[in-house]
Amino acid sequence: MCVIHQLVVFYWRGVWEIFDVHVSPDDHITSALICLIIAISLQSFVCLLSAVANFLCRSSARPKIVRWSLEVGVIFCVNLVAVSLWRGVWLLLNQLVLPDNPGVSAGMTHAIGIVVLWLMLCAHSVTVSGCGVDGESPAEEACLSPNYYLRLFFAKPPEPTRTQPAEFANDNELRVVAAVYTVSSTDSIQTSDDFNDSALRRTDCFECH
Repeated sequence: MCVIHQLVVFYWRGVWEIFDVHVSPDDHITSALICLIIAISLQSFVCLLSAVANFLCRSSARPKIVRWSLEVGVIFCVNLVAVSLWRGVWLLLNQLVLPDNPGVSAGMTHAIGIVVLWLMLCAHSVTVSGCGVDGESPAEEACLSPNYYLRLFFAKPPEPTRTQPAEFANDNELRVVAAVYTVSSTDSIQTSDDFNDSALRRTDCFECH
């Protein structure tokens, strides 16, 4: 995890500095607006691209290298959206929110950001969501980015099926509860523990004789 996080910093710094050097370096507001336009336009493209890529990944006969290539391509665009959006908003805040008092400006934006995230019940979004393996996502989730905040509040929980008891309906793993039964010669049903006890009694009787 430590190595991966450092490489993420490498990527972010590289893209950010490229924007600093090549996108209106002498006019921060114009540079910020250009980054926001790039982010919004690219996000619209990603919505279409991810749907097409997900459709292509759903085929079980699709080679793994194809799934990996599609997922890497989509995530590369998503990463550009993230950096562009961050930089655009960041520069606008620097220029428009108390630019002559950076200390108060920083405290104000920090407080607004975290309090609103708390109220929206998504403060965990401040941190990264973890690490995964490219090309190994489930077919129904491949190439899709989790842009479904409102869906979390309105989606209905899955209903239990006949083969899945209600108390296990929301578990991530399928837990199997089984009992071993043995039918005796008189067609009575015994549990495995009863069967073991009767077998031991028969063994004792045999040894006595």
